[in-house]
Amino acid sequence: MKDRLKKIRINLGFSQNEMAEKLDIEPNTYRGYEYKTKNLPDKILLMLVKVFNVNLNWLFTGRGDMYLSSCYNSLDRQNNYKLVKNLNSFYKRFNKLQKENNLSDFQISKLLDIPESRIEKFGIGKALPVTEELNKIKTYFDVSIDWLLYGETPNTETPSETKPELQNETFSPDEIKYIKQLIQDKIIGNE
Repeated sequence: MKDRLKKIRINLGFSQNEMAEKLDIEPNTYRGYEYKTKNLPDKILLMLVKVFNVNLNWLFTGRGDMYLSSCYNSLDRQNNYKLVKNLNSFYKRFNKLQKENNLSDFQISKLLDIPESRIEKFGIGKALPVTEELNKIKTYFDVSIDWLLYGETPNTETPSETKPELQNETFSPDEIKYIKQLIQDKIIGNE
């Protein structure tokens, strides 16, 4: 993420000091975000969206466009107020996944290899996941990052002439549910 943050700054044509000023933080603090593997605080993530229209999906994963726009397989998020509000409600979607799968904070912690204290913070809205955590949640629960972060599902429709052919079979929803239950039973059995 630190490399993508630097790409944003360079793309905007700002020095580190100018970027820090725009984000309303100290220059040394900003430099720390670019040079060290530090998690960006929620405040900075929200400022990147509000001030620069940064696509958080790109910032977290490197996928999609650097800035919010309408494009193939991306959400139209021009209304930044809605985006920030949806991002702030990540905890509701996380709690929904937890409840639907009947998992405790401890069980999710073990399944995803994320400290239980972080899981608790997600559940009460005190923290957003960092890239690695977001990818673990996405993969285990088989949900899109767009839904996790924004509560929306990306448009996956493509024009018929460019629609790729399916090359690999995927698990059905019932098969995925069965596999998740097996994993959950194994975790609960090891407690």
